[in-house]
Amino acid sequence: MKRSLFFVFLTMLFSSCEKGDLTSTPSELEGVWVFKGYQLGETLNEGPGCEKEIETVTLEFTRKGGGFEVFGQSFINTYFSVAEVSYNSGIKSGTLKFNGIGTTKKGGPQDLMECETVYYQGLEHSSKIKIESSRLYLERVPLPIESRIWPVMVFEKKKV
Repeated sequence: MKRSLFFVFLTMLFSSCEKGDLTSTPSELEGVWVFKGYQLGETLNEGPGCEKEIETVTLEFTRKGGGFEVFGQSFINTYFSVAEVSYNSGIKSGTLKFNGIGTTKKGGPQDLMECETVYYQGLEHSSKIKIESSRLYLERVPLPIESRIWPVMVFEKKKV
């Protein structure tokens, strides 16, 4: 009887698992991504006052050990970080954690400084990653006590 229950348990456990290979360093993530804006529902928005410079904003992932080094150009400053990624290539999604974000300290117009602040906060709070059709989606999963739905940051793979 115990053996039968054990086999039933194992069958249920393995049949409920999602298909795909779990990897901490997905090759799809490597490279340069160009920021396209914030998506809430089906609408993609560059952010107020950020439209002209948005095409210059990049995010680059380079494999390093079991994680990634991250570099990029924001609206004014350049930035860098290290990211831990747990990714399921079968469903093309997973989790992401930036370990602090460092930046240069150049100043600029107030509207672009505000765009940059919102951008960095979006990166720091991102915890979910999805790659689909040459697009990278970074999302913040809201806490149970939050009623606000956070916009998704959308990037497109830079063509070589």
